[in-house]
Amino acid sequence: MKNSDVTMSTGKPDIKAKDKLAYKKIVSWIIGKTYTSHNKSRPILKAISSCLKGLKNNDIGLNIGAGGTNYGHAIINLDLRAGKNIDVCGDAQTLPFKNGTFALIISQETLEHIRYHYKAITEMWRVLIEGGTLYCQIPFIIGFHSRPNDFWRFTKEGIHELFCNCGFKCTEIGIAVGPAMGFYRITVEFIAILCSRMFSFLYLPVKGLTALILYPITFLDFFLIKAEQAERIAGGFYIIATKTEGSQNLAGIAQALDSEKPLLAK
Repeated sequence: MKNSDVTMSTGKPDIKAKDKLAYKKIVSWIIGKTYTSHNKSRPILKAISSCLKGLKNNDIGLNIGAGGTNYGHAIINLDLRAGKNIDVCGDAQTLPFKNGTFALIISQETLEHIRYHYKAITEMWRVLIEGGTLYCQIPFIIGFHSRPNDFWRFTKEGIHELFCNCGFKCTEIGIAVGPAMGFYRITVEFIAILCSRMFSFLYLPVKGLTALILYPITFLDFFLIKAEQAERIAGGFYIIATKTEGSQNLAGIAQALDSEKPLLAK
């Protein structure tokens, strides 16, 4: 037997594998603290805080696509996958709750990942009590991010139509992610893609480094978010809407479901 046919085990850890794991963790940490930090922006926290303050003593809420977010003991966290912070595993298109269960529903950058988003919205309407509040946050000028899929983007007008067609009464629409963050996200992706054109392995390290270097751009949103034309390239929007008595627009829902028939036939 040749020496080359024998693999010697020294019992020592694979240093290269450990280094690669540590490297990926560092890059992911940088991206998490910069590139994907916008869910903690001032407009988002202010809007969600106002919704939470509307809960009464015995009210409960639902956080759809909760991930790592936690808004207190009165909010049930739902996600497709089990996790440390998740109370219920379920699909937003078929929510495992009775009609009129929740006084508040929160959905942050989840709807774009749902193939039949109208189904999810009508399910939100179903499980809300009359007079209940919905907070939904959806991206606009933000690049593709599959978890595991990424289907939709919406303008400010599109969000209004989307929820009104499903029977909600809109009380507030605002910019959740400002134009500076939108520009920053697209620029980081562009530079990472450009650098990875020749060497694909450069995508992740360049993305992490660029996200860190260019992050100060996002501070411009303190100034830009109130600009008259800011919504043209806003990173995303939020809507606060209510379920009022007799508000369900059955014609709108039927039209919405009809628009999905070509997809369902595939």
